[in-house]
Amino acid sequence: MKEIAYTIKEHIGFNPRRALLFTGKMQQFSSNITITRGNDACNGKNIYGLLNMQIRRNETITVQAAGVDEETAINTAYVFLKQMLQGERNEGTIHQDYRSNMAARRNGDDV
Repeated sequence: MKEIAYTIKEHIGFNPRRALLFTGKMQQFSSNITITRGNDACNGKNIYGLLNMQIRRNETITVQAAGVDEETAINTAYVFLKQMLQGERNEGTIHQDYRSNMAARRNGDDV
């Protein structure tokens, strides 16, 4: 069994979009994935269990993988958790570009 601990640093924690992305990535593996926070635990492949945990900022979770592809699964989980904030920044940039393009179109500018 492999495990990692990660403290959620992002201000919104595990929102539904992040939970969907995370569980989707974990479903690719045959290993059992378990997420724990304190005394709470859930199946890391189950979005409802993950959302019910209501993981917030500054909380530490442990991700455990047990099975034939546990090494790859735990590495994928770690990379996802580390890049969560970066993804939010990229998404913000995309939305900002979209808003800028829409404003330019309203003004009659070519985009």
